[in-house]
Amino acid sequence: MSYCRLLLTPRMTLLIVIGSLIYSVGLNQFIVPVGLYNGGFLGIAQLIRHFMESWFGISFGNTNIAGILYFILNIPLLAVSVKRFGKEFLAKTIYCVCWYSLFLTVVPIADHLLVDEHLTACVAGGVICGIGAGMTLLSGGSGGGEEILGLLLMQKHSNLSVGKVSAILNIFIFGTCA
Repeated sequence: MSYCRLLLTPRMTLLIVIGSLIYSVGLNQFIVPVGLYNGGFLGIAQLIRHFMESWFGISFGNTNIAGILYFILNIPLLAVSVKRFGKEFLAKTIYCVCWYSLFLTVVPIADHLLVDEHLTACVAGGVICGIGAGMTLLSGGSGGGEEILGLLLMQKHSNLSVGKVSAILNIFIFGTCA
C-alpha cells in the first residue's frame, strides 16, 4: 500500500480523479445523448451496451453501464501487462481505469440535449472529453484499453504503434456504428 502512495502523489491523484470526472461529464452529457459513439475500448463497451438494449430489451435508464463494461474489458489487458510494463505505469493506469469506470457509470446520461445542435454538442463534448483525458495523461498513466493493447502489440511487431492500433480498432468500431 505504501508503494502505491509513493506512486500516486496528491497532484497525480487529483489529475486522475478530476480528469476522469470531466471526461465522464463530457461523454454522458454531450456525446451519448446525441447518439454518438466513442472510439477505443470505451466505444466497444458502448456498442455492447447498445446491443444489450436493442437485442435483449434490457433498459439501463440514465445509467451508462458502458463504464462497467469498460472496466471488464480492461481486466485481461491489465493482467497481461503486469509483467510487461513498469509498476508505476501499471498502478496509475489501474487507478485511471477504475475512476473512468466509476464516473462513467455514476454520471447520468442527460435526458435531453444540453445543446440543440448535434454538431455543437459533438464539439463541446469532444473538447470536454479531451480536457479530461489530457489531465489523466498528465498523471503519467493511461486510460487503458487500446493504449495498453497498442503497447503490447508494439513489443511483438515493431511496425505497429499505439496510433496505428487505435486507428485500426476505431475503423472497426465506427464501421460497426455506421
